[in-house]
Amino acid sequence: MNDERERLGRYRLVREIGRGGMGTVHLAIDEAAEPKHQVAIKMLRDALHAEHAVRFLSEQRVLASLDHPAIARFLDAGTAPDGRPYLVMEYVPGEPVDAYCDRRTLTVVERLRLFRTVLEAVAYAHRQLIVHRDIKPRNILVTEHGDVKLVDFGIAKPLVVDQHADTDITRTGLRLMTPEYASPEQVTGGRITTATDVYALGLLLYELLCGRRAQRLGTEAPGEIERVVVREDPPRPSEALTLATTAGGGTEVSADAVALARRTTPPRLARRLRGDLDRIVAMALRKEPERRYPSVALLAEDIDHYLAGRPVSARGDSTLYRLRKFVGRHRVAATAAVSLGVMLVGYLGVSLRHAAELRVALDQARTEAAKAEQVSSFLVDLFDSNDPDLAQGEEITGRELLERGVARAAQLSDEPLLQAQLLDTIGRVYRSLGEYAKARPLVERALALRQENLDEGHADLARSHHHLGVLLRFLGDLPGSERELRRALDIDRARPAVPGQWIAADLHDLGHTLTEQGQYSEGERLFRESLVLRRALLGERHQDVAESLSGVAYARSRQGHPRDAVPLYTEALAIHAERLGARHPQVARSHQNLATVLSDLGEYDDADRHYRVAIDTYREVYGERHPSIAVTINNLANLKARQGDLESAERLFRESADMRRELFGDDHPATTRAMNNLAVTLQRRGKLAESEALFRGLLARRLATDPNNPEAAAYKTNLSEVLRLMGRLDEAEHLAREALEARAATHGRTLEIAASHIALGRILMDRGEYHDADAHLREALEIRRERLGEDHPEVTRTRASLDELAAKRAPRR
Repeated sequence: MNDERERLGRYRLVREIGRGGMGTVHLAIDEAAEPKHQVAIKMLRDALHAEHAVRFLSEQRVLASLDHPAIARFLDAGTAPDGRPYLVMEYVPGEPVDAYCDRRTLTVVERLRLFRTVLEAVAYAHRQLIVHRDIKPRNILVTEHGDVKLVDFGIAKPLVVDQHADTDITRTGLRLMTPEYASPEQVTGGRITTATDVYALGLLLYELLCGRRAQRLGTEAPGEIERVVVREDPPRPSEALTLATTAGGGTEVSADAVALARRTTPPRLARRLRGDLDRIVAMALRKEPERRYPSVALLAEDIDHYLAGRPVSARGDSTLYRLRKFVGRHRVAATAAVSLGVMLVGYLGVSLRHAAELRVALDQARTEAAKAEQVSSFLVDLFDSNDPDLAQGEEITGRELLERGVARAAQLSDEPLLQAQLLDTIGRVYRSLGEYAKARPLVERALALRQENLDEGHADLARSHHHLGVLLRFLGDLPGSERELRRALDIDRARPAVPGQWIAADLHDLGHTLTEQGQYSEGERLFRESLVLRRALLGERHQDVAESLSGVAYARSRQGHPRDAVPLYTEALAIHAERLGARHPQVARSHQNLATVLSDLGEYDDADRHYRVAIDTYREVYGERHPSIAVTINNLANLKARQGDLESAERLFRESADMRRELFGDDHPATTRAMNNLAVTLQRRGKLAESEALFRGLLARRLATDPNNPEAAAYKTNLSEVLRLMGRLDEAEHLAREALEARAATHGRTLEIAASHIALGRILMDRGEYHDADAHLREALEIRRERLGEDHPEVTRTRASLDELAAKRAPRR
């Protein structure tokens, strides 16, 4: 179809400009547009080839979902008179990126800046959950004006597959790929994720830097492809430059010619590539997907760091290396920073207990951070140092060390962003240690400094909002937490190349805050969105994926579906143990979460075992007093109460409440929840006056601060039972009805609303209003059967209440 007179509707075909496995590409004129302009039309070669037709339609759906300045735009679609489908796309009058760079003799730095634009386009596609799968020089076109366009999404793969999606294997058994630019998982038929594109980008970067292909195939025989792509690591770019080889087109190219195309000499080019650039390429080209850059955005970040002279995450954790980079960038602050460094290094030879605390806290800070920021990395290296000779006999506790760090940071007022980073990092360490009150002013000051010195949409500002939002949740300020986390999410979603892990973390932590406010379905939705994103970016066995699994489980259990939560928590525990080791606090947290739902399901022995593993691990890491220990002791007390061991339950509840009061104060939600549990246990032990006093105090505090909080309904329900037992039925019924009404408006058929039905049913039974009592008790029984199963102790207790009602209703003889 190269005749100028041939047309497809409004489009006049000019000439064929490309040909591939499925079809041809034509230059055409859109004559209905004003003014007329050129377009590219991709047409399927064979309308009867069903598999190609499916892939063609898949490409149309992918292109229609993408809108980015560095991706060729989808304009239209149609069907030719002979039945062949076609796509109309933006015409890009450019040349492949490698040819563009060589023809203009771009330097290494100029090539990196151009490559950075390619990374932004691919990162955008990944945020739309699209993997390109065929990134290579000829699919990246550059115009005369230097505009980059990513083209040809013909074998792109949606990460979330719908019912129309195609498979990865053709009917002939051949995998869809260009062998020289294929990843190991494409060759072996492994799982395709965003890591597949990271690998291809590594191949592209390799070629742009040293003028050689990383994967050089003698033939396209399957055995040769597997040997080169799956088993052999290519030489580093700095080494490949000197090897006798050919460039991509098959023409012999000397090292002198490669260097000349980069406006340098072979020795200078080799020196330029050696070190950070070699390591960046090597990390992108790791054969195991999980060991590559977790996202394209983090690869882009290392390119940015290289261009700015900052340390790159692909380099090994060398303290000397990071310190050299740090001092080179911050000579004004070097003296203060190095003084802080010597103090921090000297610490570890003295206090093993606090070393364990700080290692755990810093490990959590690493997990939270989506990038290896300059000061975070500097501080981590210093804390991890282990040279007892530097301590010089001075005994420094972990918390004294942090206080000195804060004092040193205060001296950096002439470098507000460096000061903000230090304060933010130390604040997060305090948060991990459970020192929430000490963390708050540091994190808030870091946010204020960044607001004063950065644009509204800056990445560091989003991180500060996120860190403050998480901290406020721990402090019990749930509305404040929601506000800060939503702000972080808004900033991250508005940025063109934000790492997907950051958005996933925003979604996850916002989901926690909403769930704790009783917005269970919305919380679950955010947890699931985070889970999909993390699986797409990180694979199935990453600890962040485990965190999102736990989030979904938490939301399901809070909605009265503990059975749904068990497999999710079990999988999360397995991933955390596999990645972190058995004695890690995150593994302890997984044991605790699983124990809680097992307890809800009446599997008390297994729950007890998991709780005790969690407590032992927390104490080993944190010492005797920590928020996580208080939570687990509280949950173990709940278990003892359910087993009928009320004496042990009371003792444990008092221990948890005392620890939380000491850590957080009387008004913190964690403290009030512990006091609620203690009051319920006192009621069950017959200590009604003490129980009433506790409940009235809790209810007054909650109504004064947040009357719509689900805890208010819980306190009313529990207090109504105390009043019932004291014979004050009018007061009891009033509170029980208020609680039931509040829960019915927000919860649906959950275990919480079943508890309110039980409370009101028993009050009405005591008043002799048997018909209404029966209705409420039966509704509670149905909900508990539905949520817990026939054999659960709560179901048995509900049946006992109905039996008691039946006995009272029976006529006396």
